[in-house]
Amino acid sequence: MSFFILFNMKNILNYYYNIDIVDIIKLEDNYLIFDEYNNYLLYKLNDYININNVLNIIKKINTNDYSNIILNINNKYITKLDDNNYVLLLLKGILNEEITIKDIINNTNKYLYLNNKIDIVNLWSKRLDYLEYQVSQLGKNKEELLNTFSFFLGLGENAISFIDINNINFNNIRCSLMHYRINNKELNMNYYNILNTIIDYQVRDYSEYIKSKIFNNEDILKDINLILDNLNNDEIKLFYARLLFPTIYFDVVEKILLNEIDESILNKYINNINNYINSLNDIYLEIKKRISIDIPSWIKSHN
Repeated sequence: MSFFILFNMKNILNYYYNIDIVDIIKLEDNYLIFDEYNNYLLYKLNDYININNVLNIIKKINTNDYSNIILNINNKYITKLDDNNYVLLLLKGILNEEITIKDIINNTNKYLYLNNKIDIVNLWSKRLDYLEYQVSQLGKNKEELLNTFSFFLGLGENAISFIDINNINFNNIRCSLMHYRINNKELNMNYYNILNTIIDYQVRDYSEYIKSKIFNNEDILKDINLILDNLNNDEIKLFYARLLFPTIYFDVVEKILLNEIDESILNKYINNINNYINSLNDIYLEIKKRISIDIPSWIKSHN
């Protein structure tokens, strides 16, 4: 970061938050900030983040493990800088330490409670309809996208059918403090970012973590069994349904359609389709040792 930008940002933060800054590191759209005693993250709010929803989570749940939101000089949570909305977070823990599956399990279990008001089938159906329409309108010149979208759309439809065929009782599925998105290389400062949290079924983080490992060609079976040990039968079924639903691919599609990233990023997912299907079968075989589930026959017959 140039001296001018650094100097300007120090003055801005000193004004809004009365922080005597020692150093600043720019992280894409965000800023990692250090004073003599604490570490902070000046976080740019994304469209999907509703600050009021986050504040409601904080009111309902004791989130002491998570970063604290710092009020600005105007006693507001949001500070507008260069036409963007930012929130300052006081960070905790070792910033660059990677989160493990055991960390996720311990954290998930800490915030467990029952809530059956999330209509996941409706949410998934709406997202598939939206993406199908957007691809038809905006993806006409995107050959790689058009060549792969039908397969992943079919996976999403299989995930919805799986829920119905396996008679999942959502009254038995516990919710917890989950994350909008999580990957298998998640750092402490990102995982414990309270702005990235959402109340959802507890299998959400587990499934996204595992899908990330699959597409990064990493071993998953040890993690799978640790996860299954912490789930009841209906939760195991929903965990598998979420593994079938290719969120990680759909996120990339949305960014491609908005021209935020290059279409070539799809190669990572295209090249790992066989690994993904084989992993779904391997996970099914582990689940089968515990409970009976009905999965798409083409997964079991895939070589």
